[in-house]
Amino acid sequence: MTKKQTSRSKILQSAWWAVALVVAFFSQMGFAETPDRFARSFSDFKFVYHEKVQEPEAFLASRSGDCDDFATLAAKVLGESGFVTHLYAVRMKGETHVVCYVPETGSYLDYNERAQPNPLVACDGTLKDIARKVSRSFGRDWLSAYEFSYREKMKWLVNPILFNKSSAGTLLASE
Repeated sequence: MTKKQTSRSKILQSAWWAVALVVAFFSQMGFAETPDRFARSFSDFKFVYHEKVQEPEAFLASRSGDCDDFATLAAKVLGESGFVTHLYAVRMKGETHVVCYVPETGSYLDYNERAQPNPLVACDGTLKDIARKVSRSFGRDWLSAYEFSYREKMKWLVNPILFNKSSAGTLLASE
């Protein structure tokens, strides 16, 4: 490992430990991280697409990433604060978008909405409703949606994939 890589690794570890300490501090003081506070803390992060989910340390240190990075970190941090979280992926033609649904708030966290005055997107909690809202925000129809968990640096399917029947003809053509 080069000196530069070692230095970067130490910075990334420090960033992750700082976040962990902040979460622990607020939890001890009775101020658990809330979904809206979590989303707003990423308002100045830049969108940078990555093929795979970044390690939280890399995402936090670079202050840039994509929906996978944001949603998986949201699920982890909010879960540690006592919230139930669900990771949902919505597949559209040419695009897949990931959000973190929080049943207690009746909403989901969307990386694209993090800088809005109200960064939580209200929904009825069904995968179909979330898929419709996500796809509408992209101006596209959704093809399929699914719930997954992220552990051991891999996505694991939680429930069967939901297909949009109104896009059935398009689905086969886009495969």
